[in-house]
Amino acid sequence: MQFGSKQFNFDQRTRQFTADASQLGMRVGSWPFDFSMVSAKTQRAARFSLSESRKNWEGELTERIYRPLDADLDCSVVIFND
Repeated sequence: MQFGSKQFNFDQRTRQFTADASQLGMRVGSWPFDFSMVSAKTQRAARFSLSESRKNWEGELTERIYRPLDADLDCSVVIFND
């Protein structure tokens, strides 16, 4: 699966890319364990892998956090389950 960096909001302070699952065409149960993100600036791809899934007090999935496979990248991706 591949996404473009323009599909996400980027927070410079926290170094997080964020998006709602519906914006990315994802449905619960079909979320990827890893994906590539292509930079709109450089056209280079970075690979991200699932790091953590968060749930609310009812046990419903609220978000998934992905970390880059390249240790030199200082950012993360949070996809919210809307």
